[in-house]
Amino acid sequence: MPKKQIKESHPEIFEPLDEEERELIESLERDEWQSAPDLKKRNAELQQIARNTLAKNKRITIRISELDLQRIQDKALQEGIPYQTLIASIIHKFNEGTLVDKTAVEQVIHQLRQIDF
Repeated sequence: MPKKQIKESHPEIFEPLDEEERELIESLERDEWQSAPDLKKRNAELQQIARNTLAKNKRITIRISELDLQRIQDKALQEGIPYQTLIASIIHKFNEGTLVDKTAVEQVIHQLRQIDF
């Protein structure tokens, strides 16, 4: 069934969700989009990037103190997650720059409370 027939028989499929989506559809209908020069190559690159992104669990071996391991296991138990998942989450947050230093945050909060607004 051609796209026009599908659109006419099922308009809800083509109803934009928001203004941005509406603009994208209008842009597409005005033929403002072009295929990548080497579409197959680019598609393969993007698929590999997606696989690498979704690929999980490379095994590593690290040595940490028994006390640190126990504390991590305790925190993981409190959160209801495996301790390996907690460690992976900490590493991920560090790499993304979103790991927060609780002490530094508490110091900033304390300093802000001292300021008279």
